[in-house]
Amino acid sequence: MAKVPDTLKNIINNPRFRIFVPILLMALLLGFLFFRFFLLGEVYTTDDFLSWYYPWRYYETGSANSHATMPANQLLRDVTILYAPEDRLFNESIKSGTLPLWNPYNLCGLPLQACGYPNMLSPLRLITHFLFPPGSAHTWILILSLLLSGLGAFMYLRAIKLSRFASTFGGIVWMLSGFVLAYMQYEYVPLLAAHLAWGMY
Repeated sequence: MAKVPDTLKNIINNPRFRIFVPILLMALLLGFLFFRFFLLGEVYTTDDFLSWYYPWRYYETGSANSHATMPANQLLRDVTILYAPEDRLFNESIKSGTLPLWNPYNLCGLPLQACGYPNMLSPLRLITHFLFPPGSAHTWILILSLLLSGLGAFMYLRAIKLSRFASTFGGIVWMLSGFVLAYMQYEYVPLLAAHLAWGMY
């Protein structure tokens, strides 16, 4: 059996290196969860709701009276009909160098900062929307929020003296909990999970 070089042993046993093992494990799990985004460029969206509404319903079914395909998660209707258009407007405003304050396309106009997203001007949202198109920015926000929530739970559990293994497991469970994944399309849910975990730490 080959011996592990002393340099590698020192790196593995270095306390500074040990923090990267949970981060790497969580990142690999998220890479698996979002593999279609990383490998195929498909963004994480709830556009399957569009087939419930006209004119898209007609294009999917070929008839004005036939039934459309049932969406995968029926709790996410607002994301498609309210937040996705606001995301696009927000993205265009940030890239043009203006602060997005007003949405002229909703009814007679609506303050964009008064919409359902409570994290409209969070640094994570500003940076991702500046760098990427709306769908990719949304997906990156979800990935980074989940990673931050898992890491925050790990740090909290280490602070209350749980073992490294238990803390890593707890961070993964918190990051991939049912509530967070079910409502993940509402960007503020995984971001709230991250704030809660880091707040307890």
